[in-house]
Amino acid sequence: MHGNKYRSKEVLEEEVKQIQREIDYAKNNLILSLKVLLKAYITEPRGLFGEIQRKSSFITARESAKWHARDIYSLSKAQQEVLKELDRLNGSHWKKRLKRIISSISLIVLFVLSFIFTLGGIALIINFILFLLLFTLAYSLVRNIFWGTKR
Repeated sequence: MHGNKYRSKEVLEEEVKQIQREIDYAKNNLILSLKVLLKAYITEPRGLFGEIQRKSSFITARESAKWHARDIYSLSKAQQEVLKELDRLNGSHWKKRLKRIISSISLIVLFVLSFIFTLGGIALIINFILFLLLFTLAYSLVRNIFWGTKR
């Protein structure tokens, strides 16, 4: 399906649906392999044969889970490429790209502002502690000057 350089909107939409079905199928298989992995991890082996069978099930399920995860990742990348092509065909590519850029900039600005406010909050706490120390020191000095110390 990826060979044809100029594909129609309908062909691209069908390809997105097909890839989504493959992703769903791979997700179900990933869940099944994780169930087997969990069962192999929890199950107590009974004897030498049970231990060998448990290890074999564990290794097979782990490799299956890795394979399905990689498959989901590659299918998702392929789906993103087809969606980009579909967006270009629909004329919404630059709108979505601009939204992503604005979202990224907003996230960075919020992070910087939260960092600044966190530093400001820390500085406020430090200033408050210093104020309390100075107030305590001033109170002690005034108390000693006017009332003296009792010995």
